[in-house]
Amino acid sequence: MLGFREVAAVASAVGLMTFQPSTTLVSIDPRELKATESAFTSTFKGVDADGQTLVWSSDTPASAPGFVMRIVPMGSAMSSAESVWAVSATMTTRDSTGTPMESKLYGIIDWSKQELKLHGNCTSGAKSGSSVTALGNFSHFDVTGTVDVLPLTASR
Repeated sequence: MLGFREVAAVASAVGLMTFQPSTTLVSIDPRELKATESAFTSTFKGVDADGQTLVWSSDTPASAPGFVMRIVPMGSAMSSAESVWAVSATMTTRDSTGTPMESKLYGIIDWSKQELKLHGNCTSGAKSGSSVTALGNFSHFDVTGTVDVLPLTASR
């Protein structure tokens, strides 16, 4: 009678018992797991040529990190009279090296509270796939706030 070792040896030789890992282990730099928070101040630049997109941007020199936010109200023309707007946004930021990062965000503008709340994902750049949250406060149509980026590896 064959014991477990003999059966395992025969099965291994025939190719019936092979171990195939289902995932690959990747070493992760601990700095990549940290959320980053950036403050921004932006000026309302007006309505884009399409007649729907509202544009805010920072007035920084080209060598400094920049910020551009393009917001499109998702409601009808009649809903623009409401104090809370559902919006979609495209936010472009630049890191200290000038590399752009673009994020697609969704959320609200609450005009009665003068607040902006957006959440979504980074769609391009070094942190593509990361979770992004932007919170801001309006003052005379200009907005100041923070952008939090939680790297993909830490958000899962």
